[in-house]
Amino acid sequence: MNQPQNLENVLADRGQQYGDFGPQAMLSQALKGMVYQHAQFMGVQLNPVQREGIEMIMHKIARIANGNPDNPDSWLDISGYARIVHDRLPCFMMRPEDAQPQAGAPAQGENGPGEPVPPVTPTDVAAPAPEANGDTAAPAGEAIPVPPDHTPFVDTLGIVR
Repeated sequence: MNQPQNLENVLADRGQQYGDFGPQAMLSQALKGMVYQHAQFMGVQLNPVQREGIEMIMHKIARIANGNPDNPDSWLDISGYARIVHDRLPCFMMRPEDAQPQAGAPAQGENGPGEPVPPVTPTDVAAPAPEANGDTAAPAGEAIPVPPDHTPFVDTLGIVR
């Protein structure tokens, strides 16, 4: 049977893995500040999911630089937060009002009154044409493979995110 962890034991373990919290917090805040200052200077608009992902990734990077760089949980957490943001990028999201009927699907009401048209899934959306800057996006007209949305992720504290 698992015993609840004592707060002192948790803090001691985290200190051993990630180093002293003060320098780690200073580095984390400096990294976040540099990223946001640069984004503002460049006119880049970040949505809340992107900002939170950046903050969590910078937090994890600061832990790595301040403590044990060989802790696999830190690296896994970074990939997990990047995946969460990736899965919520606007190109993978679709508002219901933007959905178009699938090819061959009956139009609204063709199957009888009140029968809805099946929604278009994100995999039905054609990829944009590659940009002139050498982007290697899928050719126009090909479906974009889309991972499932809301991929759960458990961080090192056992919190499902």
